[in-house]
Amino acid sequence: MQFRRGTLVALLLIGVAFQSPLAQEGPPPQVIRLTSEAVILDVVVRDKKGNLLADLSPEEFHVFENGKEQKIQRIRFVDGSQPHEDVGPAAPTRYMTSAPVSVLNQNHLVSLVFDSLDNEARRYAREAVKDLMNTDLPEDTYIGVFAIYHGLRALCPFTSDMDLVWEAVELATSGKFDEINNQSLELHQQLVEASRRLESLTSTPAAPVVTPGGGPVSTWAIARRSQQIAELAMFINILDSASAIQGAFQGHSVLDALQVLVSAQRDLPGRKSVVYFSEGLYIPEKLVYRLRNVISRSNISNVSVYSVDARGLSHDSQSRLGADALTHAAAMSRSQVQAGGTGPVSAAEVRSLETAENSIRMNVQVTLEDLSRSTGGFLIADTNDPSRAMQQLADELQSYYEIVYTPDSDSSDSSYRQISVKVDRPSVTVQSRDGYYPLPPDSTNIVKGYEVPLLARLEQPESDSEIPLYSRTLHYSGVEGAAEEVIAASVPADSLTFETDHVNSRYSGHASILALVKSSQGELIHKFSEDYLLEGPEADLAGLRQGNIIFNRSFEVPPGRYRIELVAYDHISQKGAARRQVLVAQPPREQIDISSIVLIGGLEPLSYADKLVESPLYLPNHRVIPQLESEVKPGAENTLAFHCIVYPSAAVPDKATLTVALFRDGQPLFKGQPDLAPAAVDGHLTGVFTIPTQDLPPGSYRLRAWAEQGGQSATESALFTLVK
Repeated sequence: MQFRRGTLVALLLIGVAFQSPLAQEGPPPQVIRLTSEAVILDVVVRDKKGNLLADLSPEEFHVFENGKEQKIQRIRFVDGSQPHEDVGPAAPTRYMTSAPVSVLNQNHLVSLVFDSLDNEARRYAREAVKDLMNTDLPEDTYIGVFAIYHGLRALCPFTSDMDLVWEAVELATSGKFDEINNQSLELHQQLVEASRRLESLTSTPAAPVVTPGGGPVSTWAIARRSQQIAELAMFINILDSASAIQGAFQGHSVLDALQVLVSAQRDLPGRKSVVYFSEGLYIPEKLVYRLRNVISRSNISNVSVYSVDARGLSHDSQSRLGADALTHAAAMSRSQVQAGGTGPVSAAEVRSLETAENSIRMNVQVTLEDLSRSTGGFLIADTNDPSRAMQQLADELQSYYEIVYTPDSDSSDSSYRQISVKVDRPSVTVQSRDGYYPLPPDSTNIVKGYEVPLLARLEQPESDSEIPLYSRTLHYSGVEGAAEEVIAASVPADSLTFETDHVNSRYSGHASILALVKSSQGELIHKFSEDYLLEGPEADLAGLRQGNIIFNRSFEVPPGRYRIELVAYDHISQKGAARRQVLVAQPPREQIDISSIVLIGGLEPLSYADKLVESPLYLPNHRVIPQLESEVKPGAENTLAFHCIVYPSAAVPDKATLTVALFRDGQPLFKGQPDLAPAAVDGHLTGVFTIPTQDLPPGSYRLRAWAEQGGQSATESALFTLVK
């Protein structure tokens, strides 16, 4: 897929799906398997007075996963207050080298993340950061600064230079979006150049390398440089990923930004924390699963989130709003209990449990607390003096227990795995992570929460499909030696399970489709997915059941042989279907070429976002919806419509033509030459033509199309079965 010129900034604002390559070693696996491998927990234990405990023995700890005790492989107490031995100078780069590091896995990475804040909240956030800087931060603490303004913006990479950190904090809390955006783009370029310089130095170890002071670089410094390359790559990945995931509203934007930030830190060692400054976070019920996914990714990446409610003590009305609604819900529940479960039930009583749940979400501080507590951090709120809480945060950065265990769990279970840590000592508080979704073992790219059961479904045989899934790979002519392909899939809506709320006359359904593009060696090249939250008036459900869930993704790959793995899943019935096929991508032809022929199942108006990109399935104002079922019925006009693209050769002056013919049992039925119209891409031609079916008997047919120009030709075929 190619982007139109002049639309980069707009794309950054509306969002596109980010894809990240996933490298695998060894023989290619047939499917992606879910695993949890080793789980690392950072655990903080306090006595009843709030003091950190450092004298617990390994035998006093017990870790449970889904209620089953796990065997602890390693446990140690990390005391960051002890000075490290200075074993050598840092590599000559501006970032992450201001303090010498003797043990790389004792690094402390702190991400300061600033959400959209009003003037008073910005002031509060700046004061909180000052308080944090004034604490006795552990050695080897590196701070990065980020802002969430229409997506995640990086303003300062991880560094121990507090002057750089403070400059970025002031910019993040300035409310000047243009400056924030420009700084993030400039930083990206600087980090790419720094990474190249480090790679150059590391790749030539025989060359004499000296520090800025003139002395030779120690063995430690060379190892440290390799670590820095990994750290820079992580930060560049954050920037690349963040530019591609922009939410439609706050809940989406924040969750996407946090997921990118924590996922990128997964493979880095040390204590990792996010300090998230916000005025509260509202997550509607239909997005709660995405919140759980962010929590899971944080826990898998060993990142603790410390949320800071930057409103201080000025949010009483908001808290009261949630409390009042919760009180009302409780009153409704009590009235039904007092009635002994008999008599008429009011609509308010039926909705009481839902009201109670939503009332909790009304208090946007509750979501912040959930995010923090579930990842092993804590919420800083209800205070205009955050200094004490910042000192507590600093204490937890340097003094904690690190526990490692390998889960004894069912590898096929894709559900959320609940973690609890218990200590054989009375009157103590244990602070740790609460669980995770199992992920593919080499999943360095983002795996979304709704994708987990789909990846698990790929482990089952293709013959075990429980719902219909129709799919096809369409071929188009790419550019610069690449082939453009389209994965098209559909699921009949009538095969999905819908829940109905008769009180509110609403229906709801939840389905997802995921596609993996792999090399012939099993390396994951692209991952595409779409989550469909289907809801609306109950009266519209019958009409919805007559349609299909549509999935189309365009991508470019070098010519070669690939594997396509496709899966659809109904989250309510927990039924799914998987398809696997081989894709042979052909190189673009220098002479005339023709794309796949697509039977048009419908047309949809192009949205504003659609118009920012080019797709082979786009007409001037509509998107082509392919008909993927092998058996087709003619429309009300007794015709079938088809679509293809002709790619004329620029070196041939003759006009390109298109000829189509219909065959049954090898015998031609008719032949015609439809007109060609300019396609969305300059120089390409679109062929849209119809075939009358009123005189055709039911049966199997082959449609062939020839594109011709100056004695050169290219041909393509399509098969379909006509039913009446």
